[in-house]
Amino acid sequence: MMKTYQMMRDYRKKRGITQTHVAKQAGITPARLSQLETGLVRLTADEFLTIVIDGFGTTPQIFFDEQLSKIEK
Repeated sequence: MMKTYQMMRDYRKKRGITQTHVAKQAGITPARLSQLETGLVRLTADEFLTIVIDGFGTTPQIFFDEQLSKIEK
């Protein structure tokens, strides 16, 4: 099972969105986002929600839907 920070990084890369863009939208530094995406620092629930909602402009549910469909296959 993929870790949440890995799912966020994959989501961002697959959509061609830069860390700088996501960080700016989420109100964090690109360095902080990089640390979160690589697992160097622990991702909190609040940071996850901020990055997904404000940074990606989507709902957290998409990450869980993807995981559930992988499990069901």
